[in-house]
Amino acid sequence: MKKVLVIGHSFVRRADKHYQLGLEGIKPNLGLIDAVITFRGWSGLTVQKLEDKSFVVDNQDPDILVIDIGSNDLANGADPVMLARRVNNLARAWLINTSIQVVICMEVLPRSQSAVYPAPQDFNDRAEDFNVHLLDLAHSYRDQVIVAPLQRIKRDIHLYRHSDGVHLSGRKHHKATQSGIFKYLLSIKTAVVRGLRLCN
Repeated sequence: MKKVLVIGHSFVRRADKHYQLGLEGIKPNLGLIDAVITFRGWSGLTVQKLEDKSFVVDNQDPDILVIDIGSNDLANGADPVMLARRVNNLARAWLINTSIQVVICMEVLPRSQSAVYPAPQDFNDRAEDFNVHLLDLAHSYRDQVIVAPLQRIKRDIHLYRHSDGVHLSGRKHHKATQSGIFKYLLSIKTAVVRGLRLCN
């Protein structure tokens, strides 16, 4: 049985809330019989704040670490190339200094302009640059660091985005299985299945 820790910004916090409440169609541990999954999310989390919360990772002692980070940094004007390097370095440090076998990095999703969460006009271009550079860096780690694509969500992001332009919806037409958070949790499950195959 492998321990999986999913850590990140408000996407993870919101997903955990729906997961704990028993989101329709989502089973305990995302339906995986060979994994125990824990979520820890904080609104507004940045790479710097994640570095400061490394003790959370140490305390959980996971075999697989899933991180969703970068969106808030990019919204604050971070350079996508330098940000990808920081995330990669953080993943590398965890692989070297802990018992973590695989680090999974979630892609950053595009945003739309809103009065609630204004973002730089070029946010989506820089988010894609970040995703590309993170993927390039991950290739050098021989399947110890992998990037989880969110193509299904990105392709129809207008269907799954919350009205605030940033977060994922909790329900769509009163159907939880059509919500952005449901699709997000399924993407995490797919990534974890891949991670389990790579574990020793």
